[in-house]
Amino acid sequence: MTELADIGELPPGWISWEIEPIEPGGRRKADEVLAGSVNALSRVVSRHVLRQEAGSSRRKRGLTSSVRGGFGLINRRDYSFLDSFAEDCHVKYAAITGLGMAADAHGPEEVRNTLEENWEPFESITQLPRVIIDAGGPQFAAGVEVIWVGKSSGLEIREFYWYVWCLENNEVDRVLVTTDRNEAFAFYAERIA
Repeated sequence: MTELADIGELPPGWISWEIEPIEPGGRRKADEVLAGSVNALSRVVSRHVLRQEAGSSRRKRGLTSSVRGGFGLINRRDYSFLDSFAEDCHVKYAAITGLGMAADAHGPEEVRNTLEENWEPFESITQLPRVIIDAGGPQFAAGVEVIWVGKSSGLEIREFYWYVWCLENNEVDRVLVTTDRNEAFAFYAERIA
């Protein structure tokens, strides 16, 4: 695991596993199919996989496929995954507003606009999921390495972000995006309490 993904000790009952992201540019046919089917997969994940016990092989496979596929789409600037977001979803971009991102986005269209605005000063933004954190139930988290390349400077910045997804009625209802591990874990713990 990359040193950026040092997750530290997890609370009792939480598990983690490393994942290999879909690498931009060097896609295999299977990765293209996976990225293209993430919407259908997210419905399956929310309906069947999230009912499985944390750490079960079925749950691990489903979450891994969904996270890899979703970030594969984002890296291509394909926002079709937002079809699995609730109309009143809330995405909180905590601890990253210094990049000029909105602190919050409500609804899929506002999330899409925020993602597009985020690209403006960059030649590329690549998000590589590295680890999934799971404690069971209708929520999960992922640690994601983000590589930003400046449009005019070519400067490359690497950071590690935490995403926490909460689902309700088979749709993504809330998402937290932060660079702060403790904030992500506290948000996640609050959801499973």
